[in-house]
Amino acid sequence: ISIRSPVISSASMATQEFPLINPINDPARPVDKPLRIVISSIAQVPGHGIIFSARVEYGELRGNDQIKFLPLGIIATVKNIQANKVDVEVAEAGMFIGFSAYFEDKTGSEKKIKAGDVVGSVNDPTFELFPFYVGVCVSEKSIKSGDSPVVSCGSSNVATKFVKIISAVKDNVETENPAIVGKDQRFTVLLYPSKQVHFENYNKFVCRDSGQLVAVGQITDCVTEERAIKEFGVNMDEVKGL
Repeated sequence: ISIRSPVISSASMATQEFPLINPINDPARPVDKPLRIVISSIAQVPGHGIIFSARVEYGELRGNDQIKFLPLGIIATVKNIQANKVDVEVAEAGMFIGFSAYFEDKTGSEKKIKAGDVVGSVNDPTFELFPFYVGVCVSEKSIKSGDSPVVSCGSSNVATKFVKIISAVKDNVETENPAIVGKDQRFTVLLYPSKQVHFENYNKFVCRDSGQLVAVGQITDCVTEERAIKEFGVNMDEVKGL
């Protein structure tokens, strides 16, 4: 006696499964956030000039928008946008695009733009570079003020000095300005990247030293040099190693 399993046609499977899939709504694209685009690659196309390939992380990009490339601070006007080799008027968050731009600076500074640079709106006051950042972290090993692990945040990997450990919490007891932080402690630290990079509030990051994980954290504040000196008592000569 042979028993055959019932044969289910693809059409029958589709009829049964699609009603379960259809009610799932697409996640909302973060188009209401300030424009952020991370350049993934750059190409020189004859007749078109420099073409930037990227994914729109947040916001919207339109033709004739004035944009800024960080960390170089180069300003340009969007010339043309394409998605899947088709011209589009608006590129929304989540889209992979290629775009070209007119550059105000005619000295060829656009050739210095590289993959990993970030694009935002010229009119966005939050899209700026800061010398210092405050991070809230959890330690994976002992850390002290003056250490300079490599911080990976967004598209940047940069040696960053732990200028000052502002506070640390152990066993629900908070200590101000500790000299050292032990393993598995939550602490707040003032960071000074060794080169200009674009970090933003709520960016998550990891710190490594000789390939070993030191800490994980999140940016909570962007700090000017004047504020770092006044509020945190920073000595710029010591920070820069002068």
